Amino acid sequence: MKQYIALTNSEIMNRISEIIHSKRDREIMRLKLIDGLTLEQTAEAIEMSVPQIQRIVKHYMKLICK
Repeated sequence: MKQYIALTNSEIMNRISEIIHSKRDREIMRLKLIDGLTLEQTAEAIEMSVPQIQRIVKHYMKLICK
């Protein structure tokens, strides 16, 4: 069973800013984690495919949740 760390929006934004250097990727993670958009909604907003968004989110979630 996976355990998730409970972080405030402020803590999440701080981690996003510290870890992610790409402006586009920071925006993707903000939309997903703070605004609560689905992968599909995020992909539409950023004009990327869902699989691309999914890879980016999966990659950064590992780093943000350490």
